[in-house]
Amino acid sequence: MADPKETSLPAAQFFNVLRVSHNAREFFLDLGQTASQPGVADLLGRFVTTPSHLKQIAAVLTENVRKYEEKFGTIPELVAKPKEPG
Repeated sequence: MADPKETSLPAAQFFNVLRVSHNAREFFLDLGQTASQPGVADLLGRFVTTPSHLKQIAAVLTENVRKYEEKFGTIPELVAKPKEPG
C-alpha cells in the first residue's frame, strides 16, 4: 500500500487573480492574489496546458458551476466599476 505522505497534495493556495495567454500550442494561466497596490498582483503559480485539455477543463468547470447554482442559487457576477473621469 502506498504511503499517504507520498501521495498527498501540496497545500492549497487561494487566488483571486487570473491572467490567461496562449500561443499556437499552449495556454498559460497565471494565478495570483491582489497586492496592496491597486492594479498589482503577486504571482503564485502558472498552469500550462494544451488547447484541447483547456477546452475539457472549461467544460468541466461550466458543468460544475451549473450544478452549484442548482443547489445553492445563482452566483453573482463581479463587475468592475468604470473609473470616474478626472
